[in-house]
Amino acid sequence: MLLRRLAMICSLGILMLLASACGPSAADQITEYFDNLGTWDAQVEEETRVEADPVSYVRAKAVSGQNYSQNYRYTCQLYDVNRSTMFRNVFVPGFTVADVLPGALIEGESLRNGEIDILPIARSDVNLRIDVSIEDATLTVPSPAAPDAIYDAVTNMRREADPRLNETGVDIIAANLEYRVTEAYSYEQAMLDIGLSAEYASDSISANFNSTFSSEQSVETHTVMATLFHPMYTIVFDDSEITPAGFFSDDVKMTDIEQLAERDRIGSENLPLYIKSVTYGQMILFTVSNSNIDSTEELQVAVSGVVGAFKGEATLEQSYVRTLQNSDIQVYSIGGDRDAAFEALRTGDLSLFFNPGASTTAEVLYMTANTLDGDSAAMVDRASFTERDCDAGQALYPEWYVVVDNTDDTRVYLGAGDNTREILRQETGRGQVLLNNYLPNSGIQTFEVWNALNCWQTQANVSIYRGTPSQPRNKRFEVNLDRVDGCVGYVQVLSFRIYADNAQANCEYRVDFGVPWHSWNGQGEIWRSCN
Repeated sequence: MLLRRLAMICSLGILMLLASACGPSAADQITEYFDNLGTWDAQVEEETRVEADPVSYVRAKAVSGQNYSQNYRYTCQLYDVNRSTMFRNVFVPGFTVADVLPGALIEGESLRNGEIDILPIARSDVNLRIDVSIEDATLTVPSPAAPDAIYDAVTNMRREADPRLNETGVDIIAANLEYRVTEAYSYEQAMLDIGLSAEYASDSISANFNSTFSSEQSVETHTVMATLFHPMYTIVFDDSEITPAGFFSDDVKMTDIEQLAERDRIGSENLPLYIKSVTYGQMILFTVSNSNIDSTEELQVAVSGVVGAFKGEATLEQSYVRTLQNSDIQVYSIGGDRDAAFEALRTGDLSLFFNPGASTTAEVLYMTANTLDGDSAAMVDRASFTERDCDAGQALYPEWYVVVDNTDDTRVYLGAGDNTREILRQETGRGQVLLNNYLPNSGIQTFEVWNALNCWQTQANVSIYRGTPSQPRNKRFEVNLDRVDGCVGYVQVLSFRIYADNAQANCEYRVDFGVPWHSWNGQGEIWRSCN
């Protein structure tokens, strides 16, 4: 009986040992933990756009073929905009090569906050490859693959790749150049719209554009922001057929993961990510501002023309170069000299910066990150700004009035020759006409004031005002049209011409005898200033 009980106890112990041996492995526990940790949130909100109060401004614009300018009034409708955009390529200038390591495990929340914090945990082998032809195009960093070891591997790859890119005759520049441009209302909005996130860009970058987006920037200043990317090569972490547990060394247990969770280094609000790829190269980020043009389209055309000429897609127009030379340009550069970048834009010769030679260096441009299950960990950035929609501008002319005081049939005709038409006929009393209602958009306008055909006892006083007649100081000219003995069949004609498109010009006048349609027929024209 005792032997039977001992046998039963031994059998039960063996079963318990077998049961424990058949339980979930550390790898299974780790994979299950991360599978249940949650998903990466990359929610893009719907854009909002609320109409605000309009603003207007006046700007002088040169008149073609003349030595004076014309004033124009521009009216801009303002909109308060909230916009968000998703980024799969995370722009990381300002970070060093040691900060952005392909294959590294990082805290997801740190990336959201514009930082890169590597998780302190032993890794499995990290396999890297580069997309240029070098001897060691693939490298394996053996477990535990500490950050220093990954950095050494990346440095070795870059050391081989950079001389390859500087070889004479390696034509990789123009064809690979990526170009983006947008109208800029604020630094955050412009970065967002050209596919870069201001959230992950260092303060040293935004400082380059403080003057461009200062609060003193006037509404009539037009600005574009543009970027020229030259990606040289990309180092990729090989994540094929890897489970969440496969990222870690065989020595890592579930307790190690739990310790990181207790320190808030990982969790449902701080998912671990791995850097899938890092792209290296050159870049110019710049703004072009000008307050002497009608629209940002002129700046966009100029910048696009320079880029197109460099890429061999078009011939460089000198008008594009003049536009850039007459604009304010602010520059931030990566992988090359800032002064060279500025000169390249100022002259329209981008080869001064994007030149395969000894000065070419490949710095960190952007990276991609994934969650441990291989899904893309896209970033979302947001911007609140004021957008403006400005009209084409309305020409502003000085208000020219003709005032006629008369006691008989006195008329004002607009135009010359057979194209004249009556705009004022005053039988008695006082007549007043605002000539701006009849002046053309440009050029010189002529008009006549003449008395009746039967001029006996006809009398009129004619005054020309630049500005409202209620202000005596605005009067530029005054003359009496009076009866002339023996003038049967003739009229006395006072002719004026106004320089409609010149805000500074005065009027001119002359007096003739004859029918109105021939009052200035080229015979002895003598014009005098209304002053």
